[in-house]
Amino acid sequence: MKYLLILLLLTGCTTPIAVKQPFPQAPQELLTTCPDLKPLKDTPTLSEVAASVAENYQQYKYCQVLEQSWIDWYQKQKALYKEFE
Repeated sequence: MKYLLILLLLTGCTTPIAVKQPFPQAPQELLTTCPDLKPLKDTPTLSEVAASVAENYQQYKYCQVLEQSWIDWYQKQKALYKEFE
């Protein structure tokens, strides 16, 4: 009888309990859009225009790829998490 009681107590202690963790929300800063591009001066020279266009294009494309990659990764991770819930 004593062993049966110990066996029942030990069996009850090994019963798994499901702990449901919510998927963490991404910080809002990571889901924002790209910053504004740099404006030209009032009377720019042609070389300043070309340099500004090149710099703005580079900045925007980098930000666009980075932002889209982050959003894609986050959405895929969230879908995988929901699939295995």
